[in-house]
Amino acid sequence: MQAWTYDPIEKGLGPTYRCVGMAESGGGDGLITPIFYRADRFELTAWNQFWLSDRPREIGSVSWGNTRPRTAVWARFRDRVSGTEFAHVNTHLDHVITQATVKGAQLIVDTLQQFHFSGLPTITTGDFNSVAKQSPAYDVLVDSFGLKDSWLSAEEQLSPGWGTFPHFEDVRESEFRIDWILLSSGVRVLDATIDGFRPGGIFPSDHLPVRARVELPGNAP
Repeated sequence: MQAWTYDPIEKGLGPTYRCVGMAESGGGDGLITPIFYRADRFELTAWNQFWLSDRPREIGSVSWGNTRPRTAVWARFRDRVSGTEFAHVNTHLDHVITQATVKGAQLIVDTLQQFHFSGLPTITTGDFNSVAKQSPAYDVLVDSFGLKDSWLSAEEQLSPGWGTFPHFEDVRESEFRIDWILLSSGVRVLDATIDGFRPGGIFPSDHLPVRARVELPGNAP
């Protein structure tokens, strides 16, 4: 499978970064959920993409009433320093149809189960379009499957608990946290941040970036 590039982001990150993932209709245009990684630190050993539908291998497929394709990208990495391996899943769930959101979360669980069965720690990120602790998708991924919410599990929270979707308005503390970093049980969360920065007074997105500094089992942060 070909890895598409996203020039503005890659240029901003610098030459050591690479990415995997393709757009919703299989090309380079449209809604994307790529995974960016530092190629000098992490070796990409495998990756793939699936569509959040009842035909997950069919490019551009939709189901459950959602109006556009939704995707998830997974990648498996080996840390070049420690040799530790882990998997990362990135997604963007539907924002309208609850059934589509729940079914999409269940497909992600199916993928994560394969990694957990192999003993790999996992990191799952995305715009889940669901409020943490108050939504069926959160129930599927955290309450039922047992992933850790990095914001709640962090040993230190380095920012206020901003809502992550200010939509270019002023940031404020809120329970409306719809962007998550979720971790398998053995991953330690050293700190977490919801970043309200505005370079030049302008938000780079209608969402706030969320960050977590983690330590994988047998690895350094």
